[in-house]
Amino acid sequence: MQRVRLGLAFNLRREAKRDGPEDQDAEYDAWSTVSALAEALSFGNTCQVIPLPVERDFASLLERHPVDAVFNMAEGWGGRSRELLAPAVLEMAGVPYTGSDPVALGLAMDKAIAKAVVQSAGVPTAPSVVVSRLEELEAVAPECSYPAFVKPVAEGSSKGVRVESRVDTPEQLARQVERVLRVYRQPALVEAFLPGREFSVGILGNDRLRCLPVLEVRPLVPPDDPGRFIYCYHTKSRNLEAFLCPAPIDRALEARLVALTQTVFRALSLRDVARVDFRLDSAGQPRFLEVNPLPGLSAASLLTAQGAAAGLDLPHLVASIVAAAASRWVQEPGLGGDRLARLMALRQVASEMAAAPVPRLHDEAAAPGAIAASGHGTPTRSQAPVQG
Repeated sequence: MQRVRLGLAFNLRREAKRDGPEDQDAEYDAWSTVSALAEALSFGNTCQVIPLPVERDFASLLERHPVDAVFNMAEGWGGRSRELLAPAVLEMAGVPYTGSDPVALGLAMDKAIAKAVVQSAGVPTAPSVVVSRLEELEAVAPECSYPAFVKPVAEGSSKGVRVESRVDTPEQLARQVERVLRVYRQPALVEAFLPGREFSVGILGNDRLRCLPVLEVRPLVPPDDPGRFIYCYHTKSRNLEAFLCPAPIDRALEARLVALTQTVFRALSLRDVARVDFRLDSAGQPRFLEVNPLPGLSAASLLTAQGAAAGLDLPHLVASIVAAAASRWVQEPGLGGDRLARLMALRQVASEMAAAPVPRLHDEAAAPGAIAASGHGTPTRSQAPVQG
């Protein structure tokens, strides 16, 4: 049997300076990440991995390089529909792919719509309003409670989020809304500020869901006022954050975060993999921030750190995603013959690898405690976590 031809759809971070905000390429991947994923996706010698950069010629690229299926990590270019473009082209071409479909990706990208959907399913969110024009602030500002938080309505990777995004006065609110409208050319989402701790939960699967250990994002150096910590682009780019995974939380909060994550996943009809972010309100209750159905898989990504805390290195984490997707693919109508046989073989290989123990790099027993790391470093073991 021929090897599986597995496409890898991606967008590379552009090195050359371009007009636009400094964080405009924050969502895109470095070649080192693409290369590591390509190696993991080969599954030994089971797959021939075909790089598929997602540009304007993506449809013709698929015609020139036919594949059996695609591992999709492409963020796309353009406006709020960018993440759904590659999957839509793949569906038109009849090529199965990992991850959520175009409708779910579009819902998740628009933070206001995503909040409305998950709130209807019983997931608590911070009160918010969308401001599309600066003139609307005159009506909105009197209804805002302070502190408030301002961010673009359809960005990822903390694009458009700054320390100054927390606002305490109507004047600050106006400045930040104007900045979002002018720089990011899209509506601003104005939310009640959540002063508590921030958490992220990775989730894998479809019919059977598996949540990865809860991860907490904290400042590397504790500020005088913990409620002022903002996990933003500057925090990430300057390595000012720390990941604690598993998060030092009690079982009740952990169970609540896991249950909310599963509800978000189901409410938005997501598939295979996602990461859901929460922040605690003033009463210590978790509220939904946003969901990422195309979570990063670089060495610095939250999902990668969560996988490591669960005992999954990158190849095993990738295998878990592919196994979930391949279980869908082999049931899709229209697949048959050798292609179906190859995808069934891939499902078997990925499932076996996902279930296999991760080889230890060292013989010593792992010390108890959380995975603690700078957001842009390799996770390392910390001492026993502080309870909180």
